[in-house]
Parts: sequence; C-alpha cells; structure tokens
Amino acid sequence: MRDKRRCTTVVRQPVYSDNYIALRIGGKTVNGLIDTGSVTSIISANLAKRLRLYLEPLVKGDSNILFAASGTSMPVIATTEISMSFSGLWMTHLVKVVSNISHELILGADF
Repeated sequence: MRDKRRCTTVVRQPVYSDNYIALRIGGKTVNGLIDTGSVTSIISANLAKRLRLYLEPLVKGDSNILFAASGTSMPVIATTEISMSFSGLWMTHLVKVVSNISHELILGADF
C-alpha cells in the first residue's frame, strides 16, 4: 500500500497525492491535477463559477467537445484565462470550461 504522505518536488512546489499541485487562483487554494496525457487544460464549470472567472464564449474553430481517456464525451461550454500562483511564480493560462469532469482542474500538456 502506498504512503499517501509522500511527495515529490516540482519547481519547489510539493506535488501531493500522486500528481496534484496546490495553486492560488483568485486568492483561493485549488488543487490541480497535472495530466500530461491530456492535450489541453480544463476547469469545471462549478469551479470557474466559485472563482468568479469570466467565461469567454467559444468562437468559430474552437473545439466544442473533448474526450476523456474512457471515451466519455465532455462538451466544452467556454474558455477562460486563469491567473495562478505556485511556488512564488505567477502565470496566466487559457483553459477550456466543461460541465462534468472527474477533477475540478486538470493541467494538461499545454501547461
């Protein structure tokens, strides 16, 4: 059985419980799943609402559907730019907003 308290360090930021990183977004701490198997970064519509993020409507040419590793379709409802901080580093990142995802914030290969 794995010891859940073990962590590894990435950019001096502890990564807990496998591939999660603690980020500060809008003054709140959010755990983001680092998923290099995901082509793009996504945020749940519920988390975007709680963080009061501005949602940009999709424009022609934007992907309006994504697929999970299980094959489940995930309709994209908008995009949003998040400003986040971890380990003293501030950055902005464009993410897709979806309604039903297994994790509230997934940082994909584009992160």
